[in-house]
Amino acid sequence: MKTTIRIASLLGSISLLATATAAMAQDAPQTAADVQEDSTEEVVVIGSQIKGADVAGALPVTILNEDDIAATAATSGDDLFRSIPQAGDVAFNESRDAGGINDARGDTASINLRALGTGNTLVLLNGRRMVLHPGTQSENLVPVQSVNTNTIPVLGVRRVEVLLDGAAAIYGSDAVAGVINTVLKDNFRGLRTTAEIGFTEDSGQVEAEFAFEAGHRFNGGKSNISLFGSYNHRDPLYARERRNSRSADLRPLVEGTPFAGDSDFDNTSVDSIWGEFRRLSTSFAPVTTATSVNGTALTTSGVFHIQPATNASCAAPGTYAGTCWDNSSLSTLSTDNNLKYDINDVRTIQGRNDRINLFGFFNHEFDSGLEFFAEAGWYRADYQSQREQDTALASQRLIIPANGFYNPLGPVGSAYRIPGLTGVVTGGVPLELIDYRPVDAGPLVVNVRNDTTRFLAGFRGEVLGFDFDSAALYSRARTADSMRTVSMTKFQEALSRLDSSAYNPFNGGDPLNPGRYDSTPNPQSVIDGFMVNIGRVSTTELAMGDFKVSKNDLFTLPGGRVGMAAGVEFRHETFADDRDDRLDGTIVFTALDGSSNGSDTMGASPTPDSGGTRDTISGFLEFAVPLVAPDMNVPLIHSLDLQLAGRVESYRGSAPSRSPRSRHPGIPSPTSSSAAAGRRASARRTCRSCSKTASSARTPAPTGSSARRTSAPDASPISTPARAARAW
Repeated sequence: MKTTIRIASLLGSISLLATATAAMAQDAPQTAADVQEDSTEEVVVIGSQIKGADVAGALPVTILNEDDIAATAATSGDDLFRSIPQAGDVAFNESRDAGGINDARGDTASINLRALGTGNTLVLLNGRRMVLHPGTQSENLVPVQSVNTNTIPVLGVRRVEVLLDGAAAIYGSDAVAGVINTVLKDNFRGLRTTAEIGFTEDSGQVEAEFAFEAGHRFNGGKSNISLFGSYNHRDPLYARERRNSRSADLRPLVEGTPFAGDSDFDNTSVDSIWGEFRRLSTSFAPVTTATSVNGTALTTSGVFHIQPATNASCAAPGTYAGTCWDNSSLSTLSTDNNLKYDINDVRTIQGRNDRINLFGFFNHEFDSGLEFFAEAGWYRADYQSQREQDTALASQRLIIPANGFYNPLGPVGSAYRIPGLTGVVTGGVPLELIDYRPVDAGPLVVNVRNDTTRFLAGFRGEVLGFDFDSAALYSRARTADSMRTVSMTKFQEALSRLDSSAYNPFNGGDPLNPGRYDSTPNPQSVIDGFMVNIGRVSTTELAMGDFKVSKNDLFTLPGGRVGMAAGVEFRHETFADDRDDRLDGTIVFTALDGSSNGSDTMGASPTPDSGGTRDTISGFLEFAVPLVAPDMNVPLIHSLDLQLAGRVESYRGSAPSRSPRSRHPGIPSPTSSSAAAGRRASARRTCRSCSKTASSARTPAPTGSSARRTSAPDASPISTPARAARAW
């Protein structure tokens, strides 16, 4: 549980509030109609591009206002969006690290609206798109890319609009699960500051934040400048500090339940400090030749391992006190279960993070009624976490040569050949190192810097009775991910040395605490020789221009005003991913047997550099038609509205996609039964040239697989939809 103390000041008044993060009772959320009624001027609410549309109240839209947002006590966009009741589990976040450096890491978060998958929800800021985060994560074997919700300054948020329906016809084909629009305070007056500090129970984690919002009007009230900013610092939270995570073996937590002793709760790793070895021929092929020590078999099918002397089946004493050799592979499901490595010993649940959010607005209204508006935003996060040291991939073969200094099956007369050894030629035999984790190299320390900038300028006003809104937007996101890890080439060299400067994987761990520590580590000078710094720099860019017109009273029907909106939009998106030379195949690892791997980094799959661009031109047309109004007194129907919308999108290198839609939601009469509640129908028809319906446009960036992505002139790696779909 986290305890938070918040201090807020507004124009000199100060209040002190101590709260505990917990579920808080809230009033029913606002609807789109409520926003229209509360606003002093007509606004565009998510779900329709018509300013002040009468159909707004019929849309499946939930609104979080300033009071709702304050009740969440959110300090980040992630906290805020997780409070949306319709949000599913967010797998795209900082705690995920399954893909290592190939994953999106650092201060990242997303939204999974209606649990339809990350990347299927369109996220807008002040009604316009946000740049996608450069990193990717894999969900259900599909690489997905998403907006980083932590780039949104929470203190400056006026409301969050959530459209709980697909909206491809209005916003584009990536609005499959719905749309979330965050509206900031673009016309703030005064000064407000807040300070907050939080403590996490049973740990040393402290989180502190300072935030402010300021605004000033001038030019007789025609001009306004507003600025919002926050700085948040959070200490790391280690898994070992929490009862439910201090060990990867969770079986003690289910003692006394039907799950007691269930191995599914044991998440410790079979890749251990305690080395396992396979005997090889002089050509480095596995052999099963019997090997014995003083008449006792040392190998089974050519395999043996080191273990604590207290474990069963010792075949011969080990080189170090309290260890011995066992003539089999590790029996991790039985007698050697205590040798599995507890990965939670050094892992962080939450990394150290320093986040800065700054956002500014400038608005000016001319005497003619024309309004100029501009916004600029900057986000930076420096993040550091740590995790367990990696292990070699199956395709990264590590071999100790016959004359390696610490080889226990080395030449006769060598310092570490096991005494009484038989079945091994006088010149010794090579060994393959398998399922080994070099824990003495220390945990992997991950450093990630995320930067995002956003600039927008435009005009809005009225011409010929139509409201218009036009703007140009440029936004760029950059991620620099780095860590210190093991170079396979340098590690192989260290294993092959002929003197005491060689790396020794035959020492085992700590006999008294075998699943956690290495009590006989290699010298730091040896370890430093094979540790290297690697990284990747990824960037995404979004350049966009649009022009929209709307009129909420095009003409009048008995049911009310008919509204109309139309617009065009152009988007230019870029993606670039520059991998370290030890990841992209520039520096490859070649084992002693001649086999090679495109990655020279222990545990990381080879992934090439990638990049591409995508241009999108789109246009939309929307009508809001009120068919039945309450004052018409139609039996069983309180009101009935029809929304007609169509959108055409042309992606470079693909056929245009069209997304027409009609909607006629009905609101039941207060006196009628719920069974008579309106009607809403939608059907989807596929295009002539394909059988797939419209889905999210996501970036298939690499997530650790060895598959290579190319960038052909007419095939952008930024997921160019290869289909067109119609939805009616």
